[in-house]
Amino acid sequence: MKTIDFDSIKQRYDLARMIETEIGQPVRYGKNINCPFHADSTPSMTVYQDGHFFCHGCKAQGDLFDFLALLWGCDLRTVVDRLNEPGFVATVRHIPQQARPETTLRPTLDPALVDKFEQQLDARGRHVYWNQQGISDHVLYQLRVGWTGQRYTFPWFYRGILTAIKLRRDDELFPDLEPKYISAKGSRFMAPYNIDAVVDANPDTVLIVEDEKSVMAALRYKLVAVAAPANAWKADWCGLLYDVPRIVIVADNDDNQAGQESARKIQGMMPRASISIAPVGKDLYDYHLYLHDRIGDAGVVGQAIRDWMEL
Repeated sequence: MKTIDFDSIKQRYDLARMIETEIGQPVRYGKNINCPFHADSTPSMTVYQDGHFFCHGCKAQGDLFDFLALLWGCDLRTVVDRLNEPGFVATVRHIPQQARPETTLRPTLDPALVDKFEQQLDARGRHVYWNQQGISDHVLYQLRVGWTGQRYTFPWFYRGILTAIKLRRDDELFPDLEPKYISAKGSRFMAPYNIDAVVDANPDTVLIVEDEKSVMAALRYKLVAVAAPANAWKADWCGLLYDVPRIVIVADNDDNQAGQESARKIQGMMPRASISIAPVGKDLYDYHLYLHDRIGDAGVVGQAIRDWMEL
């Protein structure tokens, strides 16, 4: 039996372009499209740059051959034979590599910046400021928090690729530095902060919080949290949490109720999500500080936070 050279075929037929040709939808890597394999009113299929697809609704998944076998209703052998037909290549809208649409996973920041800022935080003594607030070194290392000399840095990754860096002023040394938050030039907030913890670990519960510090507080107590830039949650991101059994939106308890309004908007996109408001302080981080200052046992603090959200 002749061996099938699958890799050679994949080099001739790009999955994203094939999907565009076959179902007539524009495809951008990392962006959801309507799945052709089930009644999909909300786009739920993602096509990835590495040549595979996954539907968060019906769970269809695989590579170029799997997609075409499902679409054409045939077996793998038939797919290969059709792709190898002499005239078949003429029916595919082939786009040269340089003309392909910009992938959403293209890095725009130098990952070496993250290493540099981490080293600067180490040189300062990262444990002193954050440990006093009950945040362990483990949390800082896991989130790769750094320091510029004036601001703390929070790198945003999506599927392991650096997409943005948020910088927050150092309140201890530069309390009057304005604005409080800035973003590194070239930052693109293409997915929630800390989303890889959801994609990689498949947690039972995910908290949607309003900033990076609240993500730190959640991680301190072994809870998984994600945050949106300025709480501007995007509808496209809902599919990233499709497999999470429980979602809790932790709303900022601010005087003008803007945080609660933002939480309701997110809930409108994900009706199954619940909303929790911090019983003390503005947000999860404030509540963590309140408990940390009064209770010496981190386990007790963590349980109090879980009780508040009924986890």
